[in-house]
Amino acid sequence: MKTILITGATSGIGKSTAKMAIENKMKLIVVARNPKLVDKLTNELLTIDPNADISSFLCDFTDLKSIQEAAACILMKHPKIDYVYLNAGALPKKKKEYMNDVPIAYLVNFIGPRYFFELIKPSLINGKEQTLLYTVSMSSPKKITNVIRKDFEKLSKMKSYGIGKLLSANYFTNLKDEEIKVRFIDPRIVYSNATINFLPKLIRFIHPLIRLVSRMPEKIAKEVEKIIDLESEKRVSLFIRGKQKPLKKLYLDKQVLRFGEEVYQSGVKKLLK
Repeated sequence: MKTILITGATSGIGKSTAKMAIENKMKLIVVARNPKLVDKLTNELLTIDPNADISSFLCDFTDLKSIQEAAACILMKHPKIDYVYLNAGALPKKKKEYMNDVPIAYLVNFIGPRYFFELIKPSLINGKEQTLLYTVSMSSPKKITNVIRKDFEKLSKMKSYGIGKLLSANYFTNLKDEEIKVRFIDPRIVYSNATINFLPKLIRFIHPLIRLVSRMPEKIAKEVEKIIDLESEKRVSLFIRGKQKPLKKLYLDKQVLRFGEEVYQSGVKKLLK
């Protein structure tokens, strides 16, 4: 029986992928921050399979000590994990939102996920499949000058989110752990609470129209299922709408990698003070 760990598993793509995992008789590790939503998800999954093997760990990606505690418990209980799906991510609620002088957009979408991954990596390396899945964003910048910039205050919520996602993708592309396979999943626009909440409050009533141009989380989960089963010699692959595409140039860029390292090391130092 294969084991999959999913972050952000209580809603959207993560929730649909968790259901897919249970339907495929996989061991499921749920990592999320809201205990009520975790309990609700667990109950839903047990209606699919009353004998499902589900374990859950509370973890807040804005809190590095919370990540440390969750990772320590995961390593102890699950020394072997086949798939790690880093799906959690979020737009900042405000344009200028910080924690300990660290931009929330970078913390939630880059620093937190990377910190968590580095801690639980031994279990992934011990697993048979050794596969990392990561949800990238179509909003990631395409020019190096739009990534390496110090004027964070001038960035829109979407741009700062896109940079955070890109820094993660660049880091995972350049992993030194050759045995780990990396599968990037670009779902395009997904119909979810996060998408609806991105709309200004005054026009959120039009969200049914967004559904017409969006993709449903259940569809993305089906694509994840196929990606997991896909045999590929490539160590790093990008899938857009479930189809394999060439890696984006900025995923490979060493200048972006150096900038990301500066952001990460500086952020961790400030957050662990």
